[in-house]
Amino acid sequence: MNGITINKVLKRIDAISEGVDELLRIVWINQDGRFAQYVSLSIGVAMPHPIRVSDIQFALENGFMANGDDPFARVVDESEIPESYKLIRERKWQIVTYVWDKNRERALLKKERPKLFEEAAKIFDVHPMDVRRTMSRFWQRGMVPNALLPDFDKRGSKGIQKADTTSKRGRPRERVGADAEIPGINITEDVKDKIRESIAIYYLSKSKPTVKDTYNQMLSRYFSDNSYKNGEKKSIIWEADRIPSYHQFYYWLRQFTNTKDNILGREGEREFALRYRELLGDTTAEAFGPGFKYQIDATIADVYLVSKVNPKYIIGRPVLYLVIDVFSRMVVGMYAGIEGPSWVGAMMAFDNIVADKVEFCKQYDIKIRSEDWPSSLLPERLLADRGEFEGICPESIIRNLGITIENTPPYRGDLKGIVERHFRTTNDRIKRRLPGAVKKAVRERGEADYRLDAQLNIEDFIKVMIHEVIRHNTSVMEQYSKSMLEISDSVRSVPVKIWDWGVKNRRCGFVARDRDFVRLSLMPREKATITREGIKFHGIYYSCDMAIREGWFINPKRTSLQVAYDPRRLDHIYIPDISGKGYTKCFPVANSKKFGSMSYDDYVMLQKYLEEEKASLKASKTQREIDTDGEIQKIVRQAKKRAETCEQGDMCKTEKLRNIRSNRAVERELRHDEEGFELGSEQTGKKDDNRQQSKEAEIVAFTEGKKRKTQSDYEDEILDLLKRKGDEKLGGKK
Repeated sequence: MNGITINKVLKRIDAISEGVDELLRIVWINQDGRFAQYVSLSIGVAMPHPIRVSDIQFALENGFMANGDDPFARVVDESEIPESYKLIRERKWQIVTYVWDKNRERALLKKERPKLFEEAAKIFDVHPMDVRRTMSRFWQRGMVPNALLPDFDKRGSKGIQKADTTSKRGRPRERVGADAEIPGINITEDVKDKIRESIAIYYLSKSKPTVKDTYNQMLSRYFSDNSYKNGEKKSIIWEADRIPSYHQFYYWLRQFTNTKDNILGREGEREFALRYRELLGDTTAEAFGPGFKYQIDATIADVYLVSKVNPKYIIGRPVLYLVIDVFSRMVVGMYAGIEGPSWVGAMMAFDNIVADKVEFCKQYDIKIRSEDWPSSLLPERLLADRGEFEGICPESIIRNLGITIENTPPYRGDLKGIVERHFRTTNDRIKRRLPGAVKKAVRERGEADYRLDAQLNIEDFIKVMIHEVIRHNTSVMEQYSKSMLEISDSVRSVPVKIWDWGVKNRRCGFVARDRDFVRLSLMPREKATITREGIKFHGIYYSCDMAIREGWFINPKRTSLQVAYDPRRLDHIYIPDISGKGYTKCFPVANSKKFGSMSYDDYVMLQKYLEEEKASLKASKTQREIDTDGEIQKIVRQAKKRAETCEQGDMCKTEKLRNIRSNRAVERELRHDEEGFELGSEQTGKKDDNRQQSKEAEIVAFTEGKKRKTQSDYEDEILDLLKRKGDEKLGGKK
């Protein structure tokens, strides 16, 4: 590969030495790769200039040129673009489509270019200079639709509509006749709502009214008074200084609608599909060389896997994504995981296209040579089957990376026959070799469940698929139709051989993009919460220098922010810059570092396992609480029964409450006697027996004729003594 690709940015070293930092962008390369055209990025309006590819190579080799950074590369979140910006981009893109896609040869010829611009100006009702500026902007800013977005972010009061005033905003009305002094009205939000509703009710209907008819219907409904004459209702339109003009209505109708919505509303979905829909997915188009067109698809592999966290858990069948180059049949990207089929899985496969395959395999302890699996650049076109490549997410590929997405119609998997056939071959090989492979679609009664044989985790499966990809890329293909040039050059029907031959002998459709730029464009984005513990994202806390420097966690000015993340790794997330030209990297805080080495799939599985364990412990905790409550209730019942059997005498409530302190002192002395340590006694019962024997031994008999005191008498005397002492302290009887 000569390294000169479409969209590549170069800088002139000789210009820098003269104090002028001139950047150039390659916008076109002819089919045999000998000639190219470039535009200057250092002037306001630039047109393409021809140059020999060999001259560029000579300048690069001898230091007159060097690779330059793209000053216009930025990732734009489609959901953050105002609708008015999108309408401007759509109108300008129609001009680009006519000039660049349909009349590219004329656009590249200096003599034909002015005539072409005049034709486009008449078709799209603009000035030829507007066409010239639009094409210059398209070429200079990366040849992607987002290059046509207005630079309104550089102006003041971004996104803020001017406040309503008594004076008329906008262009003054033409002063003709009786209306010469009528200033008109401002279009407020209330008026906009009325215009929107009128468009939805009247204009976008099967009756196909004209714009003028819709305008009259709006005036009759919202800007009139009802009058009755001879029993008939009649609408009297308000004065001209109280209603929006026709030109105002037409302006906002163009802002609130687009061509597709107009056709769907006025013609119907069936008519749109038959006569107006986008003609994507040209399966007869020939891939002239590597990188012109890739095919991408996903399938559910015929094997059951176990969890990497706990091998006892069966996690089901993995999802496999493959990306194959149409020209060479080489697998240029893959992804295997339990995510999807979804945009996340497709994003992973797309990122793998531009990955260094030697380093990628090294992550899984597989050593390969670069010639076994050559690294690739982004393609010019990508053929998919709707699904993940319809909706908002793929807009990043189309708008930021400039790749054309071709979607096949429903139930037409045959239009992606290359990748579909590869899936069938792979699944057939898996069934014969891997434990837990699907044997039959329906198991017979009494037959062993093959799911119980699962032993491989997702990492094992990825290793298996890497070996399968290497085998395919380096094996001879039995069914491959070679061109006459390939036959004459004795090229073997091996994907990597065809790839290498095509890179050297055919014009490639590769698009040069920085990998970090590609990743930031592809990564899913979600909201994270700012807390005192850090930036909380899916239960993991992160931090960064910018957050600490600006005091986000002390007194945050906002509670959430948009972050981009890679589902395969949780050791960092990214905060995209508002400018779209960079990002801030965030790392897990101390308490969350234990999750950093896990993938998002493994983390989800771990959380599921912990939730199940927590539920199990919660059930046992509940049972223990119930058992404890039962024992407490048993003790309470016994105490209640004892209280009922005890003779209370004639003590009133006052007497019961009066001696609480003395009663407490007596009880404390008894507890001291029962709880006091006695060495040599291990059991309470044994200690009590010794104490009983000691007290009985101390009893002495008095003279005969007197009553002999028993142990109970001594205890009563002690209690009386303690009671008297208590009364003395309280100031009672002495």
